[in-house]
Amino acid sequence: MKCFKVYSIVLVLVGVGFDCFSQSKEVVTQDAEWFQINSAMKFHKRFGLFSDGQFRYSDFQNAQYLARTGLEIFINKNLSIVPVGYAYIWNYQYGEQPVTYPADEQRLWEHIMYKHKAGKLSFNHRLRLEQRFIEKFSTNQSGDVINEGFENYRNRIRYRILFWSPFKGDTIVPESWFWGAWNEVFISWGDGVTYNKPDQNRTQIALGYQVNKDFQIILGPYYQYLIKSNGTQQENNVGFNMWFNYNFDFSKESGN
Repeated sequence: MKCFKVYSIVLVLVGVGFDCFSQSKEVVTQDAEWFQINSAMKFHKRFGLFSDGQFRYSDFQNAQYLARTGLEIFINKNLSIVPVGYAYIWNYQYGEQPVTYPADEQRLWEHIMYKHKAGKLSFNHRLRLEQRFIEKFSTNQSGDVINEGFENYRNRIRYRILFWSPFKGDTIVPESWFWGAWNEVFISWGDGVTYNKPDQNRTQIALGYQVNKDFQIILGPYYQYLIKSNGTQQENNVGFNMWFNYNFDFSKESGN
């Protein structure tokens, strides 16, 4: 627990650099508890299916649920792309700056991913583009709330760098521990977005265990810096993020 608190303080300090560029006037710091299940299914040496589900809480109250999937194309052993993907996001009112209406979101997305090694470190770079369709709400003269559908359109670009390293040996093998860290920065533009500088940063230091060749569990302190689309409100979310990664490789079994 002491180490968890120390790492949390480190992550908050990492975010201070981003705070310096912010002109937000209303800043809140609150708890964050994130859980995610990731799966990569490779059914051919060139093709696969990526999917993940995320369950995000603030002070263990519903904040956001996400389901995402996409077709993955493997260019070579280090480079892959997702030319088309889809996600649905369920949003809730939470925290000290709750939204007026909990608007759900449908999203199209694409990304390119590059992996490489440097000694014991395994790096993963990901550049992702998102086309976001968010529910729009209004009120009529009687004060009734009208859902106008997914009419708010926004774009976002995000870049993540991640690395993992085994505690023993040069590679991560079954029944072994490893550690790592990652950082991701976001820029948004579109309907209702008045803040077009980097508006979000996520970072984590984590400890992982490789259960077998396909399954791993990762847990560590997590920090999210988020400026709302109005440019005047900011969240500092501090807590933990837990991953469950399970990969299937059917290409070897089928001989593809």
